[in-house]
Amino acid sequence: MTVLSYQTVLSVGVGQVNKWFIGADYTFQDAITFGGDVNYHPENYSYTNSSLVSLGGFYTPKINSISSYWNRVTYRAGFSYKKVGLNVNNTNIKDYGMSFGVSLPMGLRLSNINVGFELGQRGTTDNNLIKENYYNFRLSLSLNDKWFRKQKIY
Repeated sequence: MTVLSYQTVLSVGVGQVNKWFIGADYTFQDAITFGGDVNYHPENYSYTNSSLVSLGGFYTPKINSISSYWNRVTYRAGFSYKKVGLNVNNTNIKDYGMSFGVSLPMGLRLSNINVGFELGQRGTTDNNLIKENYYNFRLSLSLNDKWFRKQKIY
């Protein structure tokens, strides 16, 4: 069995280092096709071209502020719209969502706690299909301080 698909990506962004950034991405992928000895006869679904449009950015009021912790916090937001690449009962499945997050500095160095939240919706109730509302919570650490320094022996 062979699965074939091709993808194209276009990205653009503008910003100021350590202050703000706005970026946009567009991704297009051909429909999945099967080759070889595959007995593939779908009755009510098919694979179609998929695409994704994303827009997002961040803002940091003052990255080196010593008077206000909240000025060193990085605030993030984004939006995405996706044609999933699946057609069920002659209906294209779509997914769209919004995300929000913050990067909280730890100490006076470069380490951060990253917290994010995403709200989205996938599918539709047209043609007896299912619509799903979802949310995701993300938590990550960026450890860049003394943890990774090479020890010196004098």
